[in-house]
Amino acid sequence: MTRRLAVVCALFTLCLLAMGATPAQAGELHHTHVTLDVTGSLWSGTVRAVDGTHDCEAHREVLIQHQGAGGGWQMVESQPSHPNGTYSMTFSNGLGSYRAFIKKLQLGGSQGTCASAVSREHFFGMCGGGGISLRTATRDYSRALPSG
Repeated sequence: MTRRLAVVCALFTLCLLAMGATPAQAGELHHTHVTLDVTGSLWSGTVRAVDGTHDCEAHREVLIQHQGAGGGWQMVESQPSHPNGTYSMTFSNGLGSYRAFIKKLQLGGSQGTCASAVSREHFFGMCGGGGISLRTATRDYSRALPSG
């Protein structure tokens, strides 16, 4: 059985090479990062691929998520990134933790997959006098999520 599997894998690799793919391109995972900056009601950031793969940066759907009382994350706003990988949107937030998230994206042909990613969290909480203060947590900063 192991030998049969090795033969099938070798034939598959030969087919990919015959179609013009290099071994590194066939099924390659492109690691990505997303940032989130908040200034008043302006939410902005960038989507970047570690290896510079343009298709992993341009026109990616950026989801702004809010952490609910049960600990799960819900989408509150979304916007595609611009061709240069930047994004911006305007909306009012409530109290709690927010983050930017991009889903995994399968590229066409043998170009591989753009990994999902999550930004660092931004926390909006009450301070004396009922004002809103911003405290930025650094955990999970631009961490690539497992592909699955």
